[in-house]
Amino acid sequence: MANTKELKWRSAKLTPLDISLDRLNPRINILESDTETDIARKLIKYEDILDLAKKIARTGLLRGERPIVVKEYGQYVVLEGNRRICACKLLLSPELIPSEYRKAFPTLAISDDVDRIKQIEVDVSPDRKTAEPILTLRHTEYGIRRWKPVARMRRVKRLLDEGFEVEEVAAELQESASKIRKTIREFRLLEMAGQLKGLTKDEVAKLDDPDLKTNPFTRFFDLAGVKDYFGLSFTPNGTPHILLTRKKFDERLKLVVKAYLARDDFDTRTDPADVLGAEFRIFRKQFQAKPKPAKKPPAREPVSMPNPPAGPPPAPPPQPPGRPDRFFENLGCRVTSNQIRSVVVEIRKINPDLYPISGTYLLRTLIELCLSRLVTNSGLSIAGMRDPSLTDFVNFSLQNRGKVFPNKRMGDVIDSAHKQKLFDYLNIVAHQQWMSADPAQLKSTANTLRNFIQHVLEDETNP
Repeated sequence: MANTKELKWRSAKLTPLDISLDRLNPRINILESDTETDIARKLIKYEDILDLAKKIARTGLLRGERPIVVKEYGQYVVLEGNRRICACKLLLSPELIPSEYRKAFPTLAISDDVDRIKQIEVDVSPDRKTAEPILTLRHTEYGIRRWKPVARMRRVKRLLDEGFEVEEVAAELQESASKIRKTIREFRLLEMAGQLKGLTKDEVAKLDDPDLKTNPFTRFFDLAGVKDYFGLSFTPNGTPHILLTRKKFDERLKLVVKAYLARDDFDTRTDPADVLGAEFRIFRKQFQAKPKPAKKPPAREPVSMPNPPAGPPPAPPPQPPGRPDRFFENLGCRVTSNQIRSVVVEIRKINPDLYPISGTYLLRTLIELCLSRLVTNSGLSIAGMRDPSLTDFVNFSLQNRGKVFPNKRMGDVIDSAHKQKLFDYLNIVAHQQWMSADPAQLKSTANTLRNFIQHVLEDETNP
């Protein structure tokens, strides 16, 4: 993870009104469409902002640990201290308070109360990665409001999305790699539940609740036959692979979600057939009736036999379970484009240490196809160009990021890669201008872009 050299940090005195709440705050489920007021509303509802604001109105901010902020796209964003900054913003500007909470929200009675929080001291981190170790320490030690299970899941997912390997996330959070993989699998299940259509308003609210007890739901999929019935498996890095059509999968998942949210007795002792119905009962009988592998006969004393004629060598033993991707070994593809599928088939076979040139060409092609797909799905087109280049697609997508990218994070990844000149590197190597393919640089570029690519390739909604 990033180091935290003191020289990279600085202190500043800012007004809370100039600090944005963090849209990547793992405490709450923040949607792409949420405004700052929507985020404040969720913090008030789930994170006791009302009580905190009353304390601040009486005594000001307590001395001690200062909020941590970062400057992104010219705007200060709070990384640590979202609750305090939210409370101060609403106290300083009551018009920002969501209407349903205005009557109950405290007010600052005199100018001295305002002056106490009008300017506050903050620590400014050079970037998010540099602040991660401190955020981990603050929210895993006692004395500071600890992250709840769903918040922890969101944080693990965000770190993986930013290109960290499972082992790096495990080291940062001081947990085993297997626990991190389990966490991301559980988060993907909750994520798919939250994407279901046809849930009631109350059901959506329950899924958004940071205090949601997730174990009964996620462990349901560990019951005998359930994952097979859903055609569900996960890659080593937690990406779900589904053999059923998404429509069929979602129909079955909705039955589980509705039972989980409605029944107080839903737990690991729940019979899946009571939730999934007669179709699962039939499936389970067939599943349980599958013949088990025959036991090997007991070994016999060797008998001397003449040497057999030479034949083909025996088949190699099966490979051990896959490790997390170093390149694109486990890349999935659910889109129907033959062009994209062909590239995916080939890039999965590439060892970047042995074939960096081929890997560079394929990665460049795959990124170009992904961006082309997003532009097409947005209904836009690059005017005056019959055959746009990778550079054309990158520039056009960033100029129209609100329409091209389905969510803000995808646009941020491409923008970050653009600023790091990763696309320039791919172009220079592909056109053999003056730089040789470098395996380390290729793998680093793949780490930055992997989750963006996977997100595009896992989207069935726009074939």
